[in-house]
Amino acid sequence: MDTYDNVPFTFTDIRDFEQAFLPSSTAYDDATHGFPADSIKDIRTECLNGRSNRWVKKEEISDVVLTAIETSKLAEVYYPAYRSIQSNNKIQANQVVIGMLFPGTGCHAGLSHYSRTHQSRARLAIQFDSGGLRYDPYADAQPSPTIDRSREETLQQMLKTVESVFRNQHRHFFFSVYINDDYLRVIRWDRFRVVVTQPVKYIDDFETLPRLLWRFARLTDEQQGLDASVTRVEPSSEDYRLMDRLAQFDPALDISDDEGVFLPQLPARSGTVQTAGPSTSPQPGPSVPSGAPCSRTSQSDDDPRVFKRVRDEFRKSLPEGWPRYRMKVGPEGREFLVGAPQSQNPRLFRRGYRCYIAVDCTTRKFVWLKDAWRPRNEGGNFEGAILQSFAGDSKLKVPTVVCHGLVAQYCAPTEKQSSCGCGATQALGVPEKRMTRSMARESGKIIGVKRARDQDEEGAEREPGEEEEPCSAVASQPTSAHYRLALKEIGMDISNFTSGWQLVKIVFDCIRTHARAYKEYGILHGDISDGNILICPSIIQKDGREVVVWNGMLIDWELARFVSQDGRPLKRHRLTVGLPLSWEFSSIQRHRDSRRPLTVEDDIEAFVYVLLHTAMQHVRHTLAPRAVGRFVHEFFETYRRFPNNVLDCSELKVKSVMDARLTFEGTDILFCDDGRAPVHPLNGLLFELFRRIQARYTVIEWEAQAGGGDGDESDDERDDEDQSACARQRADGRPARGTVKQDGQATQSLKPPTARQRDLARGLQSHLAIVKLFSKWVLDKGWPLHDKVSSQFPAGFQHTRRIVDVLDDAPVPAKSRARGRRNASRKRAKIAGGNH
Repeated sequence: MDTYDNVPFTFTDIRDFEQAFLPSSTAYDDATHGFPADSIKDIRTECLNGRSNRWVKKEEISDVVLTAIETSKLAEVYYPAYRSIQSNNKIQANQVVIGMLFPGTGCHAGLSHYSRTHQSRARLAIQFDSGGLRYDPYADAQPSPTIDRSREETLQQMLKTVESVFRNQHRHFFFSVYINDDYLRVIRWDRFRVVVTQPVKYIDDFETLPRLLWRFARLTDEQQGLDASVTRVEPSSEDYRLMDRLAQFDPALDISDDEGVFLPQLPARSGTVQTAGPSTSPQPGPSVPSGAPCSRTSQSDDDPRVFKRVRDEFRKSLPEGWPRYRMKVGPEGREFLVGAPQSQNPRLFRRGYRCYIAVDCTTRKFVWLKDAWRPRNEGGNFEGAILQSFAGDSKLKVPTVVCHGLVAQYCAPTEKQSSCGCGATQALGVPEKRMTRSMARESGKIIGVKRARDQDEEGAEREPGEEEEPCSAVASQPTSAHYRLALKEIGMDISNFTSGWQLVKIVFDCIRTHARAYKEYGILHGDISDGNILICPSIIQKDGREVVVWNGMLIDWELARFVSQDGRPLKRHRLTVGLPLSWEFSSIQRHRDSRRPLTVEDDIEAFVYVLLHTAMQHVRHTLAPRAVGRFVHEFFETYRRFPNNVLDCSELKVKSVMDARLTFEGTDILFCDDGRAPVHPLNGLLFELFRRIQARYTVIEWEAQAGGGDGDESDDERDDEDQSACARQRADGRPARGTVKQDGQATQSLKPPTARQRDLARGLQSHLAIVKLFSKWVLDKGWPLHDKVSSQFPAGFQHTRRIVDVLDDAPVPAKSRARGRRNASRKRAKIAGGNH
């Protein structure tokens, strides 16, 4: 196979593999380091045995091979262990046997079984199989469907093992050996490519396997794939004991982060800042709401108080048996202690992340630490650099950077590398802090204007593959940008809101942050999702006392775009990724044309979907509980794929937008007050938001199909200012009389948009109209106090994407047709230009 899960499998000769990834300065001596003669005889006997039972043969070969490793000189450095993994379909022949090499002298009598917890120390995996090439998951042969399922399962089990190693360790890559009867392969796994050797008959040359293991055993930890910036914290160390102390509840210092709680007086402290023990636990940095009639609490860096929730979560990150680590962050190498991650991407391939509540070794305070990796050629900026450009701006509800930077990665030396001048580690630069537009106006400088062609250039985002070719050393190996970021604030998930009003206010805080970032810094977030909107507890002064308030905080700016004053992306800040990481919240327009530059309207539309998604889960509404999961799957996670591979949102999502009305399985979805009546301010707010999105796509459809006429101005009277009043009067969320309706299929005769619809569509192009709209509804007096309910998603609900193939005779969305016409025009222009 050439790809799996969109990750390329690269095949190479075993000698080239050894030179590139298993370098050795000394020659291998088989007489000294080879397998004992008795072991060679046993291996040959088992490999040539004609058993038809694949499972028995796997076990027998694994026993003799791992025994040979244990009795060889390699056992002075590594000892083997193994376990069998039962397959999902319970067919014994498809069960997998995987051995592991662990560092240390042979301290076990005979072969031992290892558990998943031991994978935090594993260095090399050996997978045993039987049946020849037709059962080989890395072979190109096309077997029967039954065998193909077996190959798929074998590969899946190995992937699970490698993923488990990556989860339990801090690695850049990992090695494994695949042994199938009388031949073997060596494999190198990283997050963006898998390098596999061609099959080698190791029983024809019994020097092969011990030579590979000997070369591997002499690699440094970094050459074996371990992250050199991370060291393991052993149970006997002072760091380990410190983490245990900081995890303990302290009634004198732990404070509640419930909104509205008045805090006790700050404990008296000596003038000397303590540097150890729980008394130096951290205080999450406050973020004061803009315009709040209270003053900010003056807090020093040595404030020993800590939110109880933070300490509780840190305690949960220290389960028995989970490894703990000391991790370096940033160019200065600031160190942090971490246990189990609070959240992580379990997938091995492509983009990934791990987030921790960590202890800052410098201050002994809790911080939020994000460990992330992404394709090196993706472009864009690093999140910490963007957040640092916001530093000192109290109107922005964003995290505060403690430190950040790229993690140096080992790069195997090659002849090509020496010629291109690359070093042993690869690193990327971080953009400098930007001047705000208001600062630029005061200083006479212009922010966001077009510069020289070799610096910034307006236009569409770069498509994947358009970036300059990297140097040959980077191209010769799968590389990623490994990045770490430590933040002062430790927020809460948005689902912790206590009322519908508070949910709207939290989203509103983030919209205002988004507006200021765009207006003053020329930045669009680009990945609005429920996971990127957090609740940040803050402490303010009210009537001479400290009180906790909650604000919305917008995080994860790694996909942010820098734009000019006219909204066009700057060339040096374009990304190769089109859609955001959170597909379910992206705008309809971004699905239809992911190569199109990100706009303000796209992010605002995503905010609306986040508000709806969170409300559907936790605010009382009229949809039956058994239908909630189906609605979420259909609205947010279902996508239509047209014959020309154009991907569009679900029909339900498009229809809901074009009707400005939420209906599912014959039920109008309306949010309810405390008395369970379908009268709730959230209905009116969502209707007005959907009406604006509806107007946007009405204009887009008309301009795409009718050539962009001026619209029917005579219809303006019926759609004037009384629409806003109608929305407030009709808090049930139903569309006002005269609203334009379409089914999203673009099959009916379109009416030109009215002037009012054009005004509503233009209102999405800036934040002013949306900010005014949210301000109006936040100040509404009709919000219920007890509309928050437990999750209405069904038990065991999981977010899964579903793609539905559309029949050939189905019409393609208007924007996609327009894009097709543009591409055709470009091709004709190129042909015409080539004829001159």
